[in-house]
Amino acid sequence: MECGDFFGSFLGLIIGALVAMAAVPVVKLIVDVPFEAGFSASTMGIIAILAVVIGIVFGTYPAMRAAKLTPVEAIRRE
Repeated sequence: MECGDFFGSFLGLIIGALVAMAAVPVVKLIVDVPFEAGFSASTMGIIAILAVVIGIVFGTYPAMRAAKLTPVEAIRRE
């Protein structure tokens, strides 16, 4: 596991929370329904774990495919 996977997950988690908090006033202006963004430690943990897993899967799969190529094939495909 790379440090970038964790950093990207953390950054995505923070940006997602900020966007959700910024969307609350917009939604309140449009709709006359009580609306609040709620965050709990368990949902943040689940989101962080899913983000790390997605980063690992989508980072590892292309690397494994590239590792199977010969150097000549890899240069040819660039």
